Amino acid sequence: MEASATRPGCGPVFGRVAERAAVEAFLDAAALGPATLVVRGEAGIGKSTLWRYALAAAADRGFAVFSVRAVPAPRAEQVGLEDLFGPDDGPGAGPEHAAVPSFDRGRRVRELLRRRSAPGPVLVGVDDQQWLDADSANALRFAVDRLAAERVGVIVTTGPADAVVVLDGRHATQVELGPLPVDVLRQVLSRSLPTVSRPELVRAHAASDGNPTAALQLIRSWARERQGAPAVTDDHVLTQQIRDLPADVAAVVRALAVAGPSPLGLIAAAADVADLDRAVRAAVAAGLIRMGDDLTVRFTHTLYANTVRAGLDPLDRAAISGRLARVVTAPAVAARHLAAATLLPDEDVADRLEQAAQRCARQGEPDEAAELAAHSARLTPPDRADAAARRGLREVEYRAAAGETARAMALADRLVARLGPGRQRAEALTLRVFLDFADSERVLREALDDVAGDPAFRARTLDLLGWQLGLYRGRLASGIAASTTALALARELGDAETGCVAAATLGAELTLHGKPDEGLLDHAVGRAAGLRPFPLGRWPRVFRARTWLWAGRLDAARREFQLLQREAVALGSEFQRPYRLVDLALVAVCAGDLDDAVRHAEDGLAAARDAGNEHAVIWLAHPLGLAAALRGDAGRAEPAARLLVDWGETNEELPRLTMADEIRAALAAATGDWAGALRHATAMADRLDAMGYAHPGARPALPRAIEAAAVLGDRDRCAGLTDRLRVQAGALRLPLVDAQLAAAYGQLALLDADRDRAVACLETAVAGFGQAGYRFDGARAGLALARACLRSGRRARAREAARAARSVFAGAAAPGWVAMADELLRRAGASGAEETLTRTEDRICALVAGGRSNREIAAELFVSVSTVEAHLTRVYRKLGLRRRTELSSWYGTHGVRSSQ
Repeated sequence: MEASATRPGCGPVFGRVAERAAVEAFLDAAALGPATLVVRGEAGIGKSTLWRYALAAAADRGFAVFSVRAVPAPRAEQVGLEDLFGPDDGPGAGPEHAAVPSFDRGRRVRELLRRRSAPGPVLVGVDDQQWLDADSANALRFAVDRLAAERVGVIVTTGPADAVVVLDGRHATQVELGPLPVDVLRQVLSRSLPTVSRPELVRAHAASDGNPTAALQLIRSWARERQGAPAVTDDHVLTQQIRDLPADVAAVVRALAVAGPSPLGLIAAAADVADLDRAVRAAVAAGLIRMGDDLTVRFTHTLYANTVRAGLDPLDRAAISGRLARVVTAPAVAARHLAAATLLPDEDVADRLEQAAQRCARQGEPDEAAELAAHSARLTPPDRADAAARRGLREVEYRAAAGETARAMALADRLVARLGPGRQRAEALTLRVFLDFADSERVLREALDDVAGDPAFRARTLDLLGWQLGLYRGRLASGIAASTTALALARELGDAETGCVAAATLGAELTLHGKPDEGLLDHAVGRAAGLRPFPLGRWPRVFRARTWLWAGRLDAARREFQLLQREAVALGSEFQRPYRLVDLALVAVCAGDLDDAVRHAEDGLAAARDAGNEHAVIWLAHPLGLAAALRGDAGRAEPAARLLVDWGETNEELPRLTMADEIRAALAAATGDWAGALRHATAMADRLDAMGYAHPGARPALPRAIEAAAVLGDRDRCAGLTDRLRVQAGALRLPLVDAQLAAAYGQLALLDADRDRAVACLETAVAGFGQAGYRFDGARAGLALARACLRSGRRARAREAARAARSVFAGAAAPGWVAMADELLRRAGASGAEETLTRTEDRICALVAGGRSNREIAAELFVSVSTVEAHLTRVYRKLGLRRRTELSSWYGTHGVRSSQ
């Protein structure tokens, strides 16, 4: 998710990284002498947001801030100056102001700015300067042009083509606000729209040219249309202006609203007016449209386009689309216009639209495919029920792939209710399972009854049943049985597609069962390489990458998940995005990169909620809850665990309960509640045993329980748990599980007072976790190693192990674990010198934690930026930190630790 900046007194500014940097540079300059900044852009693009950010940033730096937001209304002369500086202090204020000559007013403004800037820098801000009254604008321009060394900054906003009234544009820094990228646009809209489907967002982004105000207006208008209400805009004055246009001019702008930016020839065909030249010239003169040198016609502002679209009569829209369908050359665009122009059922048109939808789907455009499939089904004659059902099924698939999960589920439910028993109803049922796992076993068994005489579809349905039972219901033996049957039947039928996904599912199930078959997974991946991946998932490479993660091949898993995410984007499968982000978030948790884990999980949550995909929301609760738990953040970890428990109990998904156990065990350990950690980890291990899971790399219940029992000194419990882990590790022989077993042996040896063995085993464990990339687990084993070294009298090695662990915990912003490492350092006789800061270093740390930049810190401490950087380098070395975020987290935990 794009980073945002927030200042007290203003809302978040999403994206606009270069523009924010320009504001900060402008304020740096204004702190030393006169500086001006002009922010340009069309209405609604975000000029005022950046302007408010600048005012707040200036106030935060200690500027005296004077601001006014001009409005397009008749205004008294000099009222702008009074709004800026107050009625008493405004230059020329009072009843005699009209008699003050304009030059004298300008001189008074200059003197006022000089006086106000003497004790500190001043910022003058004018939003929408084009509406400022003439006297105020002239006085400000006179004053600003004559400033010499005064510390005064002036920032104004204006339209893209407006002349700068307040400032001489030749001497001002210019910032042009262009379109927002689609993902940043989503973040801006989140303040007004809690959810919006990805296809609708992309469509609004294209239609608004990345203008957030115009995009919001469009989405709200489309929502009203879906509810049967007329599409309206919020600008009633502009609506009336459009209605008052002459007929031929109105025909041109309506054609442009339907066609979008287009060559003049295309608009000529769509508008169907007698005198196109005169109509286009009139529309240009009215400021509604513009034409480039290449004769491409477009609206001058997206708000005009929105207003014209909202006022279009459906029959007029159909007529325009009909003319466009005959002349547009792009197949998908022509198909869309053909659909809009066809009002009554027509099998020929429906067939053409179905084929166009299939082409769009193959090209990675499921949103376009869904719209065309919907029109195809709508235009299917009543006597073609099978064709209508087929087209309806494709719409479900395409809408789900495009990220409209909730809408796809509703469509699937209507199809199931309408269709009688048979292949099409079974397909609707199986599609429904992809979208919502609730009651999936009953649904799939019902589908099996529908296709008892269709062995190919029976194999597909059995494969889905095995996937659901083994991986989501926690009934591993039943899942393996169903997947084995599906694979055998698919091989007998020569069904490569069903065979490869059944093999991948079975491979994952066998791995979780403690009996991995890498050849089965590799064969499934090889067979799938020649097939087009199903956009709703079940990709063999996903299953294989997860087994790599469980085995400790963290780098390989990360690379594969990143590649799969990119391929999902290329395929246009928005449905896949939250699930791929789940995988990446779990990789980040395992690596100890908790900031990345949270970022991936929160991005996934936004995508899942926009799609109405409740199941993906539940999946994402696991990595998000784990990251919070490792940091000891009960406020975020416990709600995630409760969400998983509620879902797991309601939907009989036992693996969700084990995820909740894992979160709660991690939270208890991070807060020093080792009895609670043991209780939750043991409950997790018992559930996994009952489910048939025997892979501690996938669910580290036994390693977590062993760690807790060892800290509590419960030797018998630790020995029993270690025996269980030894049996599982012997069957798997995987790097990560071997490291877990070495850590268990080391902790048990320490309880048996076999200190040399304890140190040797824990050294092996730390090295094994490090090689696998499991940095947080390695740091936890490092704490156990430090304890073992202390008891064997190896204080220097204990300090080394504790410091290494502490660095990982500090980097992950996990204060509870940092405190455990600090306690071991104290016990190991660390002088604390490596953590003791000078007063200057401590002051710099406090400013960094407060969000100050190096430049701001240098100005406050009256030192150079290079001096600040040198101090920070020493601080990082002393504290074993790497990044600014780590330092902020460390300072928030420890506060002042300076030497006297």
